Amino acid sequence: MQTRDIDLSSLIPHGKAEGAAENGQLRVTVNRSIHSVGYNLYRDRIAFYLSLPGRYRLPMRIGLTARIDAPEMLVLVGSGHVSFGSPWMENRRIEDISAPAGKPRMYDNRLPLGEFVELSILYDLKIMQILINGEERYFSTKEPYMGKKAVDFPAQNAEGLCVALTCVKGVALDVKKICVTEYETGDTIPVDRNIRADAEEPPNQTPDGKPTFESYISELPEDMRAEIRETDEFLKSLRPLRFRRSVADKKITYVASDYGFSYTMYMSGWVMHHGFQWYIVTNGKPETWGRKADMMEDALGYIAQTRPELAGRIFDSLNDCVGCHEYCMAKTPYAYAGQKKLACHGHVSLKMRAGDFRDARDFCAALNELIKMHENL
Repeated sequence: MQTRDIDLSSLIPHGKAEGAAENGQLRVTVNRSIHSVGYNLYRDRIAFYLSLPGRYRLPMRIGLTARIDAPEMLVLVGSGHVSFGSPWMENRRIEDISAPAGKPRMYDNRLPLGEFVELSILYDLKIMQILINGEERYFSTKEPYMGKKAVDFPAQNAEGLCVALTCVKGVALDVKKICVTEYETGDTIPVDRNIRADAEEPPNQTPDGKPTFESYISELPEDMRAEIRETDEFLKSLRPLRFRRSVADKKITYVASDYGFSYTMYMSGWVMHHGFQWYIVTNGKPETWGRKADMMEDALGYIAQTRPELAGRIFDSLNDCVGCHEYCMAKTPYAYAGQKKLACHGHVSLKMRAGDFRDARDFCAALNELIKMHENL
């Protein structure tokens, strides 16, 4: 058995990922989107991460003391990953380290946001286990890498696997400690089966099965519920935008159909994210499909006259296109302040922070003002 405590300043950045080690703590940030349709199509071709020095062989245990301020972070191992603190629409929270299949793999990966937690992933040759703060969240003896069909895995393991960290764009991932313990094949590996009782995520609905606005936000922290209620009242008050609200499919959606603009909160019990876009209209024949309008560049220019810092944050928060389809209608180019960006659906993706809700309200207020100016011309 060999345990390596990893020097936090030794991690190697790849692509649009950055790491800054200071005062015994590592801050990991990613400056371009790693998740979208392309993430699912391309399985685990995540290009932005910080890798640990060297390569590691099974059996091994990866231990982390880490904190995220918004969903989510991932530990990448070989060709696979384990995600922590992800929303409900991330249906591949586990991907096999030998032969990723792009199929749904769920487990209860909830963790407290804004707090340091102890994470442990055991990759044995016969078992796999995930612990969060000492609680078992996943246990398996039938992982694909263990099976007879994983004919290439022994050679991959002998060469050693890359271990890396990454997080979603806009998330602050802080790490206090990383250690990797490699065992000999014949070692007896200690396994604590401290099983969590409430392993299922609670549903967002009332007892009669019908979701409501309040039931969707009921499990969020009180400060988030307050921000959502304030945003709800504010959006409903805007004219001429005239948002219409709907609650369904784990989403709270506000649509200003006269302008082809929507704002959506994606709910997942204890976590959520939100954002807005000029949506694509697909009623009628395909040749008529398209956007009613796209005022993003006009809105950014208008905001920049008085609040350039807000305009910059909104531009940075555009969900980057990952090039999943050559003829994709959702691929949208934008330019702002000498920068160019290709965005997926023109979608601005925001996180679970009070400042992000304020940015959403301020952008919608500016857009409403801009529409008034145009209609008064």
